[in-house]
This record gives sequence, structure tokens and C-alpha cells, in this order.
Amino acid sequence: MSFVEILDNLALRKSELVERFEHLIAPKLDQELEAMAQASRSLTL
Repeated sequence: MSFVEILDNLALRKSELVERFEHLIAPKLDQELEAMAQASRSLTL
């Protein structure tokens, strides 16, 4: 299988997982970071 065949068969739409990851690493306001920190804390305690 050639690289071109693989490239042509890649998904044209981003997966939900990739979209979630992009959202997590996107720039955030202080309020958004605080909300994420509080949610993380509540899940880990």
C-alpha cells in the first residue's frame, strides 16, 4: 500500500476525540480555566 492510498483513505471529518482534544488545548479565559480546575479537583478527590 502506498502513501497516496493511505492519504486518500483518511477521514475527511475530524473525530469526536480530536475535536475534544482541540477544545482542551485551545486558549482559555481565566474563568474557563477555573471551571476546568474545579471539575478536575472534584473528580480526583
